[in-house]
Formats: sequence, structure tokens, C-alpha cells
Amino acid sequence: MKKTTPLFSRTQPYLCRALFFLLFLLSALCCCLFGNHSAYGSDDDIRDQLIEELKKQENLDRVLLLDGRIFQGEVDVDGETVSVKEQFGHSGYLSTSFHRDEIADITFARPIDYTVTAEEIAIKREFPDFHIMKRERYTFFTSEDFFFIERVVYALEELANGVCEEFDAFFTDNGRTGVRCYVVVLSSRDVYREYVRRYAPALEYSSGHYDFQRSRLVLFNQFGGEDYAGFQEEVRKQEGELDRLETRLKKSDKLNTLYKKRMQKKIQGARRQTKALSVRTSLQMRGRTIQLIRHEGAHQLFHASGLHQTSLAKRPWFLEGLACFCETPATGGINRRRLEVVQRAIEDGQTIPLAVLLDDVRNERDVLSLGEGGIELFYAQSWSFAYFLMNAHKEAFFQFIRRINQRAWPWDFFWEEPHRALLAKTLGTSSEELETEWLYFVAAL
Repeated sequence: MKKTTPLFSRTQPYLCRALFFLLFLLSALCCCLFGNHSAYGSDDDIRDQLIEELKKQENLDRVLLLDGRIFQGEVDVDGETVSVKEQFGHSGYLSTSFHRDEIADITFARPIDYTVTAEEIAIKREFPDFHIMKRERYTFFTSEDFFFIERVVYALEELANGVCEEFDAFFTDNGRTGVRCYVVVLSSRDVYREYVRRYAPALEYSSGHYDFQRSRLVLFNQFGGEDYAGFQEEVRKQEGELDRLETRLKKSDKLNTLYKKRMQKKIQGARRQTKALSVRTSLQMRGRTIQLIRHEGAHQLFHASGLHQTSLAKRPWFLEGLACFCETPATGGINRRRLEVVQRAIEDGQTIPLAVLLDDVRNERDVLSLGEGGIELFYAQSWSFAYFLMNAHKEAFFQFIRRINQRAWPWDFFWEEPHRALLAKTLGTSSEELETEWLYFVAAL
């Protein structure tokens, strides 16, 4: 006897799917109706709050000295003398003058842009206690006083000028000359790690990264962070110990004069060593921080310019090579730290073959699989290859960049032409000759 199936049993899968689809539509409708509201108010409320913050900001001229000090106020230039009039309170001011030779850069105030973007609203919703600051190309959000992130601001503005000068054609080609970049500066390492654990767990122990998904640069401000403050505290303790020792030495009547003089010389020598260590360590920390800011900031600018539109244009060597190319104080200079690593590998015969560098390492997982020493060499070789192309074959390299950005999805997903072969074809040479020329070029730097 044939067994019949109840109608409900036969239609149950379709009913479940229909119910699931209806719930999905209902949730989407709720997002549209109520998605712009939260505990911090609607988008309009947040926009009004940001505009009020921007209106309260002082728009001042700025002078950057060669020693890193920054003065803000009303700038007056008279021949070789530059004066900065700094306001204090409602009526007081202090005027300081400098010779042109002492100054690295002068920036005159520009009108503040009071336009608030959707991304600025989203960041303010995520970080409600952070302040906003806008520059020509950047919007900054931070919990710190802007005085403490001034170096970060200047480093990024300087980077943007250099990148736009070197790669202006791509900003123009893609219609992105007026693109705005967003930066979140966190003062606490714990807050930074919490953010990274949420969005980029592999970068938990970094000090900054470009968040590709959210199109924002996230930095831990080492200039005002716990590490830098801890080091300065240790220096102050050492100086305090030397002060106390010197005071006891002066007050003691039991020690002869010759011994006191010898001890005072030793104390003075210790002071000089402490001062030299403080300056050297501060410069090293500053250098590493600026290099990090420029590297991650370059990722942001290249992404904004449209250099990484396709999967072909997101190969690790291309991403990291261009970012390392921008690490130096003057964009495109010789990166001595990276160069030493590559030249040592060339001497030892331990370089990563060009076919592996360009085509076998396809994603972040492949890079991490190289191990600590291998990762350092990968970054160094990526820099050296980008530096080689930018200096020896710039026009052809730009043609290559345009070609890999024209191959849109899904064609670049199903078929990818090897970078090494495509580069050699664009340069009018063979893959083997290209690799030989690159290694000779780097060895001779």
C-alpha cells in the first residue's frame, strides 16, 4: 500500500524558508527605520554635535622648528625673521621670533570645513568621547588634547604631500583628488588592543594599522602613550637619584675635598650619559613611530587613490612594497634599514626568488607562514623591488599598475596573469633578466 505524505510535511521546508525570508525583510525594515538612532542620538544629533565641536576649534597658523617643537598662533614673516604671536587667555599673548634657518615648515591657517560626512558620524557613534579635528585631507578623532597628536597630524600631512606628488596621476585618473581620509588616534595601548582584537586579531601587538574594511587609519600614539611616559619617568628617577647624591656630597663634612671633586665629576658624567640615553631613545622611539605612521598612512592613501581596486592589485608585495617606499622622511628615499636586510640576503645567497615574492605569496596568511626572519626579508625585498621599479622603470611600472587595476571581478578571480610575467612583458624584457637587473641595482645602492 502506497504511503502518503501529509501536505504540511511536504511544504514544511518551503514554509520555513518563507518565514526566514519574512524575518529578514522585517529586520531590514527595522534597520532602515531605527538604524540611525542609538543611545547617543540620531545622525542629525551627532552631526550637530560635531559641527559645534568644529566651531569651537581655533584656526591658527603653525610653525614647525627643525628640533621638532611646534608653535601655533598668528605668524608674521619679515625677511629672514618669523614671529609667532601665541594667545593666552582673553587678552594676554607671547610673541616669539625665529630665524628662517631654524624653521622646518610654516603652515598658514585655512578655513575649517564644517561639512560632516557619514563616516565621521559613524566614528563619533563608535567613540562618543572622542574629539574631532579636520585638516585639508584628514579628519582626526582622538581622546587626547590635540597638542599631543600634533606630530601625528604633521607626519600624515607631510606624507600626503609626498604621495600625491609621486603618484598624482592615479589620484587624477580615478577622480579622487579631493578624497578625505579618516584617522582614529588612541592614547591607551589597552584601548588599541581591544579595538584590534575585535577587528584585526592578527595585529594585536602592533601599534597601528589601516583598517581596509572601515577605510580608517587606527594608531596608538606612542608619543603620549604608556611606554614613552614610562621611559621618561625612569629618566626622571635617575636624575633625582643623582640630585640626592650630589646634595649629600655637598653637605658631608667627613669627606676630603679631593674625593668630593672626583665624585662630582662622576656625577656629572652620569648626568651626561643619562641625558644622551634620553635623547637617543626618544629619537629612536620617534623615528619608529613616524615610520609606522607613514607606512600605515600610505596604505590608506593608496587605497583612497584607487591603486588597489582589484585582487590583482592587492598582492602583498605590491601593498607592502609601496607602503615601505613611503616610510622614509622624504617619500621615495633610500630606506637604509630595509636595504641592509636585502643586501645581507644577497651576499648570503638567501633572497626570496622573484617568482615567489610576486606570485606565490598571495595573501597575509602566506606572509605569516614565512616566519619572523622571512617576514622581515619579505618586507625588505618588497621595498627594494618597488624602489627599483620607481627609479629605473617608473613609466612602465605605472602602466603595469593601470593594467592590474583594469582587470575587474570576476575575471581577476578566475584567471590571474602572474605578476612577474606581466611586469617583464610591460618592461619589454624576460623574467630572468628582470630579476638579475633588480638584484644588481639593489646591490649597488
